[in-house]
Amino acid sequence: MLGELSTHFEMDTVDWLLMALVGMIVGMSKVGIGGFYAAVIPIMAFIFGPKASTGVLVPILIFADIMAVSYYRRAATWKYIRQLFSYG
Repeated sequence: MLGELSTHFEMDTVDWLLMALVGMIVGMSKVGIGGFYAAVIPIMAFIFGPKASTGVLVPILIFADIMAVSYYRRAATWKYIRQLFSYG
C-alpha cells in the first residue's frame, strides 16, 4: 500500500515549483490578499488530481492557520475564539 501511494505522488521539478507557488499564495491569502487563492485549486488539481488535491491542501491550510495563530496570539481576542469552540 505504501509503495503504491509513493509512486502515485512522484513529483518532478515543475511540480515542486508549483507547490512552492501554492504555499506562497496560501500565505498571501492568510494576510488578506484573497483574490490569489482562486489559483490554488486548479494548480493543486493539475499536480495531484481533483480528489487527492483536497487531501493535500487541507494540511497546508491547517499549518498556515497554526502559523498565523502563533504569530498573532498576542493580538487575538480570545473571547471570540472561545465562543467558536463552545457552540454557543
